Amino acid sequence: AAWQEELTEVGLRVFVTLGMVLAKSLFSVGFVAWLYVVLWSLGIRTNTVAWLTWSLAASFVALLGGSQCIE
Repeated sequence: AAWQEELTEVGLRVFVTLGMVLAKSLFSVGFVAWLYVVLWSLGIRTNTVAWLTWSLAASFVALLGGSQCIE
């Protein structure tokens, strides 16, 4: 049916858009992951300032990715 083809097309478009956003912000996502590993390996992951710094970086990357999805 026609609605099934349209649904498949919309689902594919969403998947491609998310892939493009991830590819555009791959450096930022990698930085947040690297920052978490550094905090974990230094043993200061539970420190309040370190956790707030990581949370701020992760939130900024999430907002950046979300704004790219909206465009």
